[in-house]
Amino acid sequence: MEKRLDMKFVKSDGKKVTVKVHSLKDDVDDSAIDALMDYIVSKNLFKFSGESIVKKESAEIVTTQTENVHIN
Repeated sequence: MEKRLDMKFVKSDGKKVTVKVHSLKDDVDDSAIDALMDYIVSKNLFKFSGESIVKKESAEIVTTQTENVHIN
């Protein structure tokens, strides 16, 4: 099983963007994610199509499990 963090933000043009962090550690808690998102917004770390991130929208941890399929 793999855990991924999806952080959703609002850009300066009002459109939404998702930043994904793969291979998330098991001990990451809500306050750490909130602090990371605040840091991303305050330091203007990313631009998407020339637009800055201006606001946090939401976050979720996605857990996936991959199963091999045997075919002939």
